[in-house]
Amino acid sequence: MKRLIFCLLLCTGAVLQSCKKNDPVKPPVGVETNTPDTGAINKSTGLTLNNIGDTGIFQSLNDAGLTSGIAGYTNNNNDTIALGAYEGTAYQKWKITSLGGTYYTIINTGSGKYLEATNDGKLIQNQQSSSDAQIWSLVKLSGKTYKALSKSTGLAITATGGGVNLASYTGLPTQIWGYNGLPNNEPVATSFSVSALLQSNMVIQRDKPFAVWGKTNAGAKVSVKAGWNSSLFTATADGAGNWKLFVPAAPANGTAQTLTCSANGPKPVKFTDVLIGDVWVCSGQSNMSMPMNRQDNNFGGFHGVLNYEAEIAAANYPRIKMMVIRNASNGTPLEELSNPGTWLTCNPTNAATAKFSATAYYFARMIHTSTPNKIPVGVVVSAVGATYIEQWSSAETIAKDPITKSYYASKHSSSGLYNAMIYSLKNLSIKGFTWYQGEQNTSDLPISNYTLLNRNMITDWRTLFNQGTLPFYFVQLPPLGTLFTDEARFGNALFREAQANVRTVEKTGMACVMDTNEPFNIHNIYKKPVGERLALLALQNDYGPRVPAVVPQYVSHIQSGNNVTVTFKNADGLTDNGKAAPVYFFVASVTDKKFIK
Repeated sequence: MKRLIFCLLLCTGAVLQSCKKNDPVKPPVGVETNTPDTGAINKSTGLTLNNIGDTGIFQSLNDAGLTSGIAGYTNNNNDTIALGAYEGTAYQKWKITSLGGTYYTIINTGSGKYLEATNDGKLIQNQQSSSDAQIWSLVKLSGKTYKALSKSTGLAITATGGGVNLASYTGLPTQIWGYNGLPNNEPVATSFSVSALLQSNMVIQRDKPFAVWGKTNAGAKVSVKAGWNSSLFTATADGAGNWKLFVPAAPANGTAQTLTCSANGPKPVKFTDVLIGDVWVCSGQSNMSMPMNRQDNNFGGFHGVLNYEAEIAAANYPRIKMMVIRNASNGTPLEELSNPGTWLTCNPTNAATAKFSATAYYFARMIHTSTPNKIPVGVVVSAVGATYIEQWSSAETIAKDPITKSYYASKHSSSGLYNAMIYSLKNLSIKGFTWYQGEQNTSDLPISNYTLLNRNMITDWRTLFNQGTLPFYFVQLPPLGTLFTDEARFGNALFREAQANVRTVEKTGMACVMDTNEPFNIHNIYKKPVGERLALLALQNDYGPRVPAVVPQYVSHIQSGNNVTVTFKNADGLTDNGKAAPVYFFVASVTDKKFIK
């Protein structure tokens, strides 16, 4: 809740022993006011507690619609009162009890503490006492407006630039308050949580509804207030305690926002530094998960990306956020991540120590820096080294095709990573997917199986996320010199053909990295061109003005004597070397299936 100026009312409740004890009286229930709106007091229900012991739950608000509540949603004695947009939390609701005449006690329903006036003119919450400092005179002025005076000091609750203090009453607008009746029989929750996928520092997808979900007690009412939307959104938990609601789509916004989620009783969950932009899920195996920094003991001794020290020092992009999901596998699909990571802002410290995916970082950086207004970009990295594509596919997808069912259904813990690291992401609104995988599948025979399984996996993921034909961009594996003598692999040449055939699936694209490799290092240092070429595909297809993104592709060749003329498409920028003979090249032998240099 914003700590704007500080408000009034909060109060101290509890009926004195000498007072008449009546059953709680239900005040007229108004529409919960959450939008700063001049005239909000006139739209409220007013304070309608006529008899000693009458009790009701109210918002305390000013004429701009700002509501009083406990600053920081805390439960400590001597904590102050804040005034801000209504977020539906128990810490912005007050149990007001009539003591007779104009006197009342006011208790915060979140903390259970009383509103108290101090001798030095401050307004705080405190545990119950018999002091007049916890008794308030709420005097009706006209219509639905009131002034609130401390019985002990006679001073009025007054909003000031520094918060809410007590001052002599002079009739200033900052001393005028209203009360809006709320339901007083709302179920009290004993537990409340929001999905671990949603955190401070996250990016949420622009131009799509934003799902917020979690767990609480069955039947509990949940309120969600997004800082970028004036409305308050509510949901009621089902019989299992699951709740979910949607915040309407919003345009890109690079200004830090808040998201507050609450149920009646537990402390609210508040997320800060939330940006609105594009969210990409980046998946695959080790070359997707590899960080920017050197890893002497991991990935066979990865030496970091090219010029890693300078690259890490320059990785200062506050509008790029990354969550790296920790490795997990499961036999059945999980609704929630069993081992979530943390949303982190892109800066040199995090880039050096948080195992930022290098490929995902370079992808996000090019998207961010190439778009108008530097759109925020969030990447969710769900990648595990030395894994097979069948581990990232659902059991249903593998089983529904006779070919993949017979070959993959019982192999390599099929579907385990899908169950634990993809299925759990399904509620996220996203822009699309990037995929860097295949090294573990290069020995599959026939190699066409990979084409089939990759196509089916793309369809499977799109169906799971239920957001239409989400773009899917993948990396074609580069040559690997140690494999040239393996007739099943030919330096990955046959596998690259299987990957290329995946492009027949709608809204897919393949980043060619044939020229960026270390021929004898499967974990090469050239992650920058990989990430950037994936980004070029996205920029060309999803972000407006088209950019060159597709490499030259072989179309045909004609042999005439000792000369071969090769025709390419997408050949802009392709040049020859002055018709000089190639320095070296490989010839594929048809008879013995060997590559000859």
